[in-house]
Amino acid sequence: MEKVVIKTAKFRNTQVNGRAVDYTVVRHKDNDNFIKDTNDECLIRIILTRFALIGWGFVDNLDTDKLIKITFPFAVKFITEKLKDGTLKEFEEIIISREDDFFPYPFDLNKIDKIEGFVIEFNSEKADIGKQIQANLIADSIIELRDNINALIYSKNKDILLKLGQERNILHLFRTIDNQEQFSYAIATLGNLVNDLNVDFLRKVTSNTDRDIKSFGLLELFLNSIDNTPNKSIEIFKTINRIRQGFPIHTDKAEIIKNLNKVGIEYPIENHNDSWQILLKYYKSGLTDLLNKIKKYAPQHVL
Repeated sequence: MEKVVIKTAKFRNTQVNGRAVDYTVVRHKDNDNFIKDTNDECLIRIILTRFALIGWGFVDNLDTDKLIKITFPFAVKFITEKLKDGTLKEFEEIIISREDDFFPYPFDLNKIDKIEGFVIEFNSEKADIGKQIQANLIADSIIELRDNINALIYSKNKDILLKLGQERNILHLFRTIDNQEQFSYAIATLGNLVNDLNVDFLRKVTSNTDRDIKSFGLLELFLNSIDNTPNKSIEIFKTINRIRQGFPIHTDKAEIIKNLNKVGIEYPIENHNDSWQILLKYYKSGLTDLLNKIKKYAPQHVL
């Protein structure tokens, strides 16, 4: 049996144009075989963009207590989902914007009686799925980062940056890779995620109509307009794209070896699933860098 107890809920300032509440929660797990039960503390940050609050009609007379009530159902929903798929981490951040399917506001504030001390219970399976959970954690983080990037872009531009041409590109992130064929397909789907940028948005926001400048070039122009710090994400996305171009047929073995080594993968590949997890972590680090840039771009004044 696992349960999460809401310990505290506190308003916090945020760079994002909106409001945020930090939920400190304690995750309790009953362990078998005489192993000590565990109690781990997590921080869940729920951010509501200004446009979400406006759409719900919660802009006027929004005091701290009401803000906490508004965010509380999202915290409970988010924690419950994380418990079910085994991906609850020490720190979680979710941004709710007008792009999400939560309009009108879906919860009844009058039904919220208790926040601090509220208990979420979950019956976890006893099967040993440690490796699968670890894979899910990485994939889940990637989805969160992509969602948060798009939420911030939408809060300012009513558009998104990262497109998703096919749902299976995301679903593939959760799969175990057992052989060369599966690895090649997995890299192809990761390449699709990296390349599937909203070029129309990038051309609009950069005012660039040069058709010789493609998606990565436009993204670099956009990020350079935010500040002059290095764009780690661009190099990561380009490296993943080069690796993708080398599979399944290595047209330039020296080039594919160089790019795999850059990521931390030795050639020839012996453990395809471990190599896939390395690639996912590499992509995750690129998204993290991109999100940090987008946070500077999105409006930073508060309501």
